[in-house]
Parts: sequence; structure tokens; C-alpha cells
Amino acid sequence: PADGAAGPSSSTAPAASVGFSYDEVFPALPEKEAPVEAGSAGGAGSGGGGGALGQWNHKMHVKSSVITQIFHVPSEERRFRETSSQRFGELGEQAKICADIMRDTQTTIEVSSSRDHSLTVLVTGRERNVALARAQVLRALQTQAQGSIQIPKEHHRFILGKNGKKLAELEQNTATKITVPRTDDNSDVITISGTKEAIDRARDQIQKISEEKSKHGVEELKIPRMYHPFIAGPYGNSVKALEQETGTRIRLDREEDKVTITGDKENVAKAKDSLMATYEDRKLHCQSVGVEVKKSQHKYVHGYRGQTLQELFEETGVWVEVPPMESEVETIVLRGNPQDLGHALSLVYEKANSVQTAEVPAKSWMHKYIIGKKGENIKRITADYHKTHVDFCEDANMIRIEGPKEELEAVKTALEEKVREIQSTMDSVEIKVDPQYHRHIIGKAGSNVNRLKQELGVTVHVPADEERSPVVRLEGPPEGVAQAKTELLEMAHKLQNEVTRELCVEQRFHRTLIGAKGEAIQDVRRRFNQVNVTFPEPGSRNDKVLIRGPKEDVDACYRHLSQICQELAASSHRVDLVLFKQFLKHLQGKGRPLVRRIQQETEARIDLPLESSNSDVVMITGKKENVAAAKDKLLEAQREQADIVEVHLMIPCNLHNAIIGAKGRLIHSIMEDCGRVQITFPQQDSKSDRVTLSGPKDDVDKAKKQLLNLSNEKQLSSYTEEVRAQPKHHRFLIGKNGSNIRKVREKTGARIIFPTDRDENQDTIVIIGKKEAVLDAKKQLEEMIESLEKVVEEEMRIDPKYHRHFVARRGEELQHIANEFGGVQVSFPRSGDHSEVVTLKGAKECVEGARKRILEIVQDLEARVTIECVIPQQHHRTIMGAKGHKVQRINQEFNVHIKFPERDFRDRETLENGDVAVNGDATTEEEPSKPRKEDLILITGKQEDCEKAREALLALVPVTQEVEVPFKLHRFIIGQKGAGVRRLMEDHDVNITVPPQADESDTLVISGLADNVASAKEALLERVNQILEEEEDRKLRSFHLEVEVDPKYHPKIIGWRGAVVTKIRKDHNVQVQFPEKGENIITIIGYEKNACAARDEILRIVKEWEDMVTKEIEIDHRVHSRLIGAKGRNIRRLMEQHKVEIKFPRPEDPNKDLVQVTGAEEDVEDALDYLKQFEDEHLEDIVDQESYQLSRQGQNSGGGNSAQGWTEPSPSSEGFVVRGGPWEQRAPDTTSTQEFPSFGGGPPLDSVPAKPVPWGPSRR
Repeated sequence: PADGAAGPSSSTAPAASVGFSYDEVFPALPEKEAPVEAGSAGGAGSGGGGGALGQWNHKMHVKSSVITQIFHVPSEERRFRETSSQRFGELGEQAKICADIMRDTQTTIEVSSSRDHSLTVLVTGRERNVALARAQVLRALQTQAQGSIQIPKEHHRFILGKNGKKLAELEQNTATKITVPRTDDNSDVITISGTKEAIDRARDQIQKISEEKSKHGVEELKIPRMYHPFIAGPYGNSVKALEQETGTRIRLDREEDKVTITGDKENVAKAKDSLMATYEDRKLHCQSVGVEVKKSQHKYVHGYRGQTLQELFEETGVWVEVPPMESEVETIVLRGNPQDLGHALSLVYEKANSVQTAEVPAKSWMHKYIIGKKGENIKRITADYHKTHVDFCEDANMIRIEGPKEELEAVKTALEEKVREIQSTMDSVEIKVDPQYHRHIIGKAGSNVNRLKQELGVTVHVPADEERSPVVRLEGPPEGVAQAKTELLEMAHKLQNEVTRELCVEQRFHRTLIGAKGEAIQDVRRRFNQVNVTFPEPGSRNDKVLIRGPKEDVDACYRHLSQICQELAASSHRVDLVLFKQFLKHLQGKGRPLVRRIQQETEARIDLPLESSNSDVVMITGKKENVAAAKDKLLEAQREQADIVEVHLMIPCNLHNAIIGAKGRLIHSIMEDCGRVQITFPQQDSKSDRVTLSGPKDDVDKAKKQLLNLSNEKQLSSYTEEVRAQPKHHRFLIGKNGSNIRKVREKTGARIIFPTDRDENQDTIVIIGKKEAVLDAKKQLEEMIESLEKVVEEEMRIDPKYHRHFVARRGEELQHIANEFGGVQVSFPRSGDHSEVVTLKGAKECVEGARKRILEIVQDLEARVTIECVIPQQHHRTIMGAKGHKVQRINQEFNVHIKFPERDFRDRETLENGDVAVNGDATTEEEPSKPRKEDLILITGKQEDCEKAREALLALVPVTQEVEVPFKLHRFIIGQKGAGVRRLMEDHDVNITVPPQADESDTLVISGLADNVASAKEALLERVNQILEEEEDRKLRSFHLEVEVDPKYHPKIIGWRGAVVTKIRKDHNVQVQFPEKGENIITIIGYEKNACAARDEILRIVKEWEDMVTKEIEIDHRVHSRLIGAKGRNIRRLMEQHKVEIKFPRPEDPNKDLVQVTGAEEDVEDALDYLKQFEDEHLEDIVDQESYQLSRQGQNSGGGNSAQGWTEPSPSSEGFVVRGGPWEQRAPDTTSTQEFPSFGGGPPLDSVPAKPVPWGPSRR
């Protein structure tokens, strides 16, 4: 081995001594040639320059979103001119207008004045905003002219556009203001304001729109719907040809006897003439014939989407009317020329009787056996009868057959025979088992159901979890089904006797309880009679562990696990202790004797931070009392061995929170700055001023100085004074939006705090800040309070007829005025006194505010009127709402007073002599046209407010509307426990009445406000459509398709970790269900189209695997681990690269070197070559490594290093050397005029000292 090792080194020595060239070892990467512009000159230099500059010649691919526009305003058209009186720095009216436009349109506007006094305006921003800003600037800065144009009234709506968008666009594009008359105004004159050019531009565009619309025509023809098919023609070809010929659009109304033509007026007239000619011809010559055809045969006459009807129409010229499928009418009407009706009638009968229907009773579980694997049985039955269709109806336990009569009977006979055969050899039984036990019946990985399948030939069908169905179906031979039924019922009975207990275990203990590879929990299960212990998922925040099994075993296991958890919790208490760096280095010394001694004494675990980290936190783990003892011993050792001092400071307790800072950030920064000094504050409720500092002396002194400085600073800025002011004056001191108090704060810099509703002293205002600022603010507040407390008395005159309004309801209005204006006193004359004088007494500002408020109220009272609103008395309670809240809302919203009539007005009406009017004794009857007094509601307030209030009251009158909803959908509308209909009523504030189930009525009644009823009806119909769509979608989504695939290909279809089948499910939106082990039927559930696509995908995968070949090769087993790689990464990459599957031998296989490769023949050959090459490359390394290990073992056994075992390397050996690298190049000299002529002024090259090598450290 020694000689063999020396061989290679001796052969490479000469090459190493000579060295390698840098350009050979590291060749330059190929450079991409720059494209040469067509117009550039030839040659290397010009070509390179053209490529470098070509990128700047390309146009930008993305258009800039910001644009700039420049426009001018002539001097004679300027609205604003400079004046000499305007001072420098002041914004003129023109600048203010531009600033407002800039803010509103989010643009930048620059305005400059020329020598000729014309304005140049520069607008920058987004294109839409620039156009808007330009129009506003011209409208504001340029003198405006006014023009008008006459446009027919019917064209005004096209100029306005939808929601006025077209008009706004016109105004923006032309920089004008366009006024269109209202719809109720008979004028057809449109007014335009703006510059002369803009007015002309706007007038042209408006005239253009009017001219275009004047050429457009619309014509509606009254043509009965029965003739619409003849106008449209077969497949609608006639009307399409007429549309192309005349350039119009023709719409045939399906609901009404109407045909609409739109387009150019002349073309509309041509189309109208043509349609009317067709209509008159058909009206004159058409006759109708009705024939009775069985309802079930109508679909064969109608065809798919009416295809058969169009074919009949095209062939005979006769239109066949088939009643809708939901209609019970069986009469089919033929309409056309008399001579064509006979032929058409024959064709209709032929289509109707072309297909017949028959039914064969068969239970749903038999269907799959009748169909057979891959449908082979049903294909054999229908092989010779291609026109016959067989439909298996699972819900009805029926097989429906459709086809010609001669084929129908043969297929029916074959199916009946197959049903009798299955009934004699197979049986099916359903048993009920609680869904919670289904997984136990299935067993782990389906072990139980597979055993029944193999031993008894019985198939067990367990419903899916989401179905929550208790029915389990057994299928197979009668004897096997009976035995399987007995076993499963016994198992279910046993499972019912089991119990489940929950044990709360912290997540950190779960791994300990489970053990390595689950060994610990397996021991627990064996000890307690195989109880089932279930842990939550690792990622979840659930601490509950479930124990299931017989009651005695579960209780014993629960006690055992609880004891283990208590022991784990007691021994896992943890404390983080911060130590000083000096002492931490002492603990981290060689051997760590102090740490070991404390661990032995306290039985606690001590974890020190790494020496390379900056952490100074020591973690102590163990029992609580042991952790506390270890902590005390560490702190005691720190005090004894480290240079630690302890200092006490006296800092007022009211400053402690300010020094600590939000979330302790301020005090932590001081501790970090001073070498992690420990600073301890007293408890908050102790009121102590003593603060303790401990740590190295220098750090403690530094921290002490910082704390004292911070304390002095906080004391200076926390001077406090109090000012007393009556609460009624606080709002005047604060001012509107805080303006008054803000001025005081800005001027003095002091903080002013007013009392809140929760404070006890409502008249105390607190001022905080520096002493000088606080005193200054106090002085200003006292001056303001003094001015407020000066009481004045004023008089005002109010008409006596309005006095009652102020003093009514115990003076409620006056109380509002007093609360609003600082308690001002308002005195009205006594009720008998007709004086107009009203006295106001209080602070001057308060009196002035109250006087203005009273005058506003009087003006409102003067403008009040009373109007009547007629609403039947039966609706009054609904309009008022609960406790009158609806009327109160209208009163407050429109500032009116609403008075309802007395409830029993007629009953309380009496005659003059006191007798009640009986038997028609009343003097006169009310006029029928005159509203009844009990229906009159009086509204008092301003005229416009009263009108709005009347409209609001009328809108509250409830209406009732009926909606037709199929009876079978009522339960879906009602929802679970009425939640659905209740949500509809709450969302739309209506009442929905659903008829009783016994009535089977389709009519739902909605009552409520008109708008609410309309929205509720719309929501209800939308819900009906949604239910119908969901029902239809559910039927389409439940299509079943079975595919027969050899079980050996099932893992290939599933893929690694289910990747392949998951992709099929996701791509085609289907469910793919694999059978029990040994069976070959794969079931696909989903939409029919998607299921077929998924089936094709599965068959394609199977076809690929069927076409594959498998070859074997012997690879030395010592290479297998390198070939597989860490966690199989290498072998997976190899299989993906060559598109093959590679299988390695198992440990129990006799031949350890045999490897199987499966795939396409060409890919397998490539993979085999790669595997052989890989073995050759790595086997030599493995042999050398084993030899080296053997030699090392021999040396160790010989004892020490022998004379031959080590040789000193030759001093002349340089190893791997590369010559001519960048590190050997001289750095460029920027002071040299030869290398950098443009720099100039530098000394000659020889006089420049050598520069350091730029590649790494200098060589020595």
C-alpha cells in the first residue's frame, strides 16, 4: 500500500513544480456580441460602439403615466392682473385659485407672465387630472364668454350621457361649462360658457352628436309570436341575412308580440317592409294542425336544444310547437302551408315513435355486477343493439331502457336474466353501526375489511366520514354475508362498551411520553392491555391526550400517565439568571468545577452560554426548590469572587415609572450602557424612594450618575400647578376645536389637563411642565376665567306668541340653551303679562351666544306651517313603530312636529246633548270624497321640511306582495330551525309568511315597506335560483365512472406520497377512490367531462407503465449508500433525470448487489450505463478508504508512530501552483500620464512607489 500511494504523488510532482497557466485553468467565459446597427460603420471599434449605444435608441416599452401640458392665456383675455398694491410674498387671487385647483386635481401648476402680460401655464400630472386641471384653470383665469345652441329635446339625453358622464367629458375636453335644460323645462336651448374658441369647439361637438342621433331610427312592429319562427327562418338564417343586407339589428321578443328594428332610418324602413311582407304572406297562407303525442315522447320531437325542430322546419317549411317540459299539455301544434302539413305530420310521428322506454327492477347494489368490470357485462348485452341506451337509476332501484322496439325487448330479456342470476348467487345486507366506530370496523390500513374479503368473499361498504350515515352494507355469498354480519355486530357491541378519557399534558412533554420511535408509548400500551393513546398533531396548540379502551385499563393508564407528567413537570422548572461578564468567564473556566459542585449539591442542571456568544444569561433547570437553591449559590459565589458593589439611591417614587419608561425600555438601555448593572426598583404599592444598584464599581458609578441626571431632568419638567374654574366655563376656555387652549400651550410650552367625567374634582385644571412655563400658563388661564366670570345682563324683544315654545315642557328649550352657553339665565315674562322683553344674564360671551340662538329659534317658528297627511288609521301603529321611534326619527331628521289623531275618534264622538248617536241619529254623514278625521296626520314645521316629512311618512305605509316559490323548495328557504327565512326578514326588515305544509301552496307572502318588499322579493327569487343551481350542480357532480386497472399499477397511479393522484384530483376536480387490496376497479366521482378526462389520464399512466421494461444489474452493495444519498435525494434525482424506477435489494434478499431498473427501454439502457459508471468511479475510493482504515488499525495495534509510518514532506514541493493570475499583476497607476493620459500632472512611472497588491494580503 505504501508503494501504491507513493506512485501518484511522484508522477505529479514535476507538473506541480512547473505550475499551470491561469488562462488554461480558468478560461474566459464566452462574450455575447453586441448587435451592430444597420447604419453604423464597419470595424471592431465602430461595431462595439454601436452596440453600446444602441440600447439608448430603443423606445420605451412602458408609457409614462405623468404628462405635462403648456397653454397660454392672451393678455386681453386675462381675468386677473397684477397690481402695484400687492406686497411681496402675498398670494394674489390668481395664485390662490391655482393652489385650490392643484389640491383638487392632484397636479402641479406653474404660472408665468410674459412681457406682453400674457400668461403661460404649465400643468404636470396624470393625463386625466391634467385635462381636468386645464379646464378649471382656463375657466378661472380667462374671461368667459357665453353662447347657446338649439338641439332637439329628444337628443339632450345623449349629450348628458349615463349619469351625466358624457356632459362631464365634453366640459373637460373643451374647457367650458355646458348647461342643459331640465327635463321638465320645454326649452331646447343649451347654454355654453367659456372662451370663444372653447365655445366654438363645444358647439361643434354637440352639433355632431345631435346629427348622428337624428340619423338613428327605432321601429317596433306588432307581429304575433306565432309568426316569429317564419321571420327568423331555420336556424335564424333569414333574419341574419336581412340584418347583413340592411345593416340593422332585429330583435324578436320571446315574451310579447313585438319585433324591434334599430339602425339607420332608411335601412330600418327597408327591413320593416321586408318583415311585414313576410308576415302578411304567412298570415294569409299558414294553417295550424294539433296532434296528441305522449308527453314522454316530446323530447324526441324537440331534440337536443331544439335541433330536431329546426331540421323539420328546414326540410318541410312547417314550424312545430312543442309545449314546455313542465307543462302537462300533450298537444303538439304544426303551423305552415297546407300542402306541407301532411309530410311534416308524418315526420313528427316518426320522430315521436322512434324510441320506446322499458324498465327492469334491480336493486342498486346489483348495478355494478350487471355492468361488470370495465362494463364488460353490459357491453356484451348491448353489443348488437347500438341504438339502445341503458340507464341505471340508483335512487329508484330500477334500470331504464330506451331504444327501438325490436331492440328493446331483447335487451330487456337479457337484463332480467342477469338480475335473476345475481339474486341466486349474491346477497346484500345493511347493518347500522354508530359512525364513530366505522374506523374500528375498517381496521388499520383496512385490515378488517380485507380479511373479510379474503376469508369470506364479502365486500364491506362503509360510508364516508362526511356523510355521517350509520348504514354499513355487506355484499357477497349468502353464507359469508351472514357470518360477516354476526362478526361486525359483535365488534360494534364491544366498541360501545369502551370509554375515552382526556389527559391534559403540556406539549413539551409529548415527545418524552412517546419516546424514541414510539417505544415508550408502546410499553404503556402493552402494560395496560393495548389501550389506544392518541396525541394531538405537533403543530396544533392542543394539550389533550385521548386514552381509549376498557374502563379498568383506561383508568389505570390515566393514573400512570398522570404520575409521569407530574414528575416531568416537577423536574422541568426553569429560571434564567443574568450574571456579570467577569464572573461568567470564571464559571466558563477549565473544567467548570464551581458549576459541577453546585449541580451535585442542588441536583439542578445549569446551562452556561457559549463563550463565543454575547449572552450573559445562565439557564437553571430542575425541581423548583433545587432551582432556587442553585440560583442563590450562584449569586453568593458572584458576590464573593467578583468585584461587586451595591449602592442605594433615593429617587422620588412618583418618578419611577418615568425613569423605567414604556415596557422598561429606558431603564434597560441604561443597564446595557453600563455593562448590565442590575437596577432594582421597589414595589409600586410600597411608596418607597429607595433604588438599588449592584455590579462592578465602575459600572455602578456610571449608572448612578445617569440615574441622578435623569431624575433631576424629570423633576424639572414635572412642576405642577392647579387652577380652579367652574365646569360650565371649560368649553369656552378650550375654544372651538381646542383653538383657545392650543394657543396657550404653544405660547408657554406647558401641558394643560382638564378634568374628565370620571374625576371627582370637576373644577380643577392641572398644568404640568417647567416652572416658568407653568406659571405663565396659569396667569393666562386665570385672566380668561376672570373675564368669563364677569356677569352682564341684556334685554331682547320676542313676540309673546312664541314665548310658549320656550317655556313649554318645564322649560326644556331654555335648559338646552343654558347647558350650551355656560349656564346663562333666560327670563321670560309671566304667562298673564303681554310684555315682549326677555332678560338674559351671565358671562358676556355666553349671553351673546344665547341671544343668537334664541333669534334663530324665533326665525324657525315664524317660518312654520301645518299640513295634512292622509294615511288610513289601521297603518298608524306600524308607522309610529315601537315606542314611536320611527316618528321620533322623522321629527329629528326634518325638525318638524307630527301629531296623530286619537285612536277611537268615532267612538268618542258625542252629540250636543250628551247622548251617543245611535241607529243613524247622527246629524250628518261625512262626505265620501272628504278624508276621515281619524286618518288625518298633522305635520308642523317649515314648508319644505313638512313636505319631506310627509313623503317619509307615506314611505312607511306597508305593502303586501305574493311570490310564487315551488312547494318543494320551502324547506330550503326556511332553513334549519327557521334560520334562513329569519335572516331574510332581518336583512330586509319585512315579514315573510310561509303557507302550512298541509296546504302544499306555492305562494309566499311578503309584507313591509315598498322598497324593503322589493329587495326581499329579489333576494328570495335569487335564493330560489341558487337552490335550483345547487341541486342541478349536485346531480352533475355525482357522476360515477369505474376504471379497471391491474392492482400492480395502483401505487404508480398514487405516486410518491400520493403526489400523482393528488395532481389528477386537483387538475380534473374529481374524487378518485381506490379499491381494497387485490381488487382492480378504481372509481372516479365528479362531473362527467372531468371524470372522463381523469379516466384518460389514469389509462395513459397505465399504458406508459405497460410499455416499460425491467432489467437487472449487479452493483456492489458498498456503493448503494452513495448512490441513494442523504434521505434518498440522489436516487430520486437520478430517477427523475432518466425517467426510470430503481429498486434496491432488501436486507433479507440473498443477492445484495442485484438492482432492478424499470422504464422505457432507451431510458433503462442510459440508466444502466450511468449506474455502472458510478460504480467504477466510487468503488476505487471505497477500496482505498478501507485499505487506509486497515493500515491505521495496524499502526494503532503496533503502538505509536514507527519510523516507516511517517515521512517528512519534501521542502521543495509547492503543491498545486497557478502562474499568471490577477494577484501577480501590478495595480494600475492612476498618477501615470502613460496609463491615464487624461489625468496629467503625475510624476514619471519610475518615480512612483510600488502599490500594494489588490488581491488579498501581500506575499512574503
